[in-house]
Amino acid sequence: MASAKFNIKNIHSNTPTIILMIFYYDNSVFKISTKKSILPKYWNSKKNRVRETMEIQDSIEINNHLDKMDSKINECYFSLINKGLSIDNKILRKHFIDSLNSKELNIKKESFWTHFNTFVEYKKTRIKDIRDYNNSLRKHLENVEVLFSQDLYFDLFKNGTGFIDRMDEYLTYEAINADGTQGLRINTIGKQYKNLKVFLNWCFDRGIAPSFSTKHIVTRTEDVENIYLTKKEIESLEKLNINGDDEKIRDTFLIGCKTGLRYSDYTCISKNQIRDGFLHVNPKKTERNSLNNKIIIPIGNSLDVLLNKYDYCSPIINNLTITEFNKKIRELGELAKINTPITLSKNISGKVQHVTYKKYQLISSHSCRRTFCTLMFLDGMPPAAIMKFSGHKTERSFMKYLKMDSELAAVTYKDFFN
Repeated sequence: MASAKFNIKNIHSNTPTIILMIFYYDNSVFKISTKKSILPKYWNSKKNRVRETMEIQDSIEINNHLDKMDSKINECYFSLINKGLSIDNKILRKHFIDSLNSKELNIKKESFWTHFNTFVEYKKTRIKDIRDYNNSLRKHLENVEVLFSQDLYFDLFKNGTGFIDRMDEYLTYEAINADGTQGLRINTIGKQYKNLKVFLNWCFDRGIAPSFSTKHIVTRTEDVENIYLTKKEIESLEKLNINGDDEKIRDTFLIGCKTGLRYSDYTCISKNQIRDGFLHVNPKKTERNSLNNKIIIPIGNSLDVLLNKYDYCSPIINNLTITEFNKKIRELGELAKINTPITLSKNISGKVQHVTYKKYQLISSHSCRRTFCTLMFLDGMPPAAIMKFSGHKTERSFMKYLKMDSELAAVTYKDFFN
């Protein structure tokens, strides 16, 4: 079996000694200099790699170089085998050196950003709004690239290079948030890392960059006090005297509140999904490892009135993004006087801050789903039954959607304390 190992040339040297690559194949041995040197005390003979310590700053760079050489010599060897060529050290050396000198070994900044641009174009064919990648992630990567004083290349994202540490510091304390101040919220930081990993995995799957572990790129999250609407607040929305796109957006939101579906599903209801008084939905987004994703929702009187208004389809609002939808539904919430003060705790720049909002400022497309789950629960429907309609597969994930403030919980369950 062909395999490569690395050894230092002189283990007893008091000065840096060259690292050699030794490739074993077909009862033959091929040796070549890696052109990297190291003091013997920094060499890990068990791992055949440089010890990664603070005393030797380029240890990660050297080990990455050895990894590439290991991968490249095996690639050259099996390429020659597949071509049916006889192999000796002279032939192997020539192909290996030619391969090392090729552009594939050193992935430069232009290549990284070229692939990122290709990834963005690919995403355009899959999702309507690509700003999370094309605006946010791009901006943050460009800023950290400048702060780190290093052109971006894929190996820079590996554990131990310091790049992710610098990016975390930047996102936590330096990046400008929506309020114009410095430091992003934990969930916003987690979203950047999640999107970065999506891009890296896309590159790994296509052979653009050699795969490596991304466990150190942690998509941290914190519980957010997302709101739900009370029955009275929903009635206030229903009573608004509006028309045109405003009416369609309001009705779309109400359909979401009465079905518990995600935005991607309650905005795409069609007539052929309705049979015998039930709405049949195959959710576009499903929980992992779920085999039976179909959801069947009874169409009650109020939902039937809404759907009948649009010939049993979701209202069509041309070229409306989810951001524009959220902005408009907040404006409608203000018109409906949904203005109860709500104080939220935010972890920004590593500090907990308390911010008070009027409730309409917090309404979003996702409030529908939380409203549905919470109101059904308060009406006495068992969680297991609600989960059949909401599509949640675990009680843990479902319970995150139940939103009751302390006062409402106290009033609802006071009889349990008698």
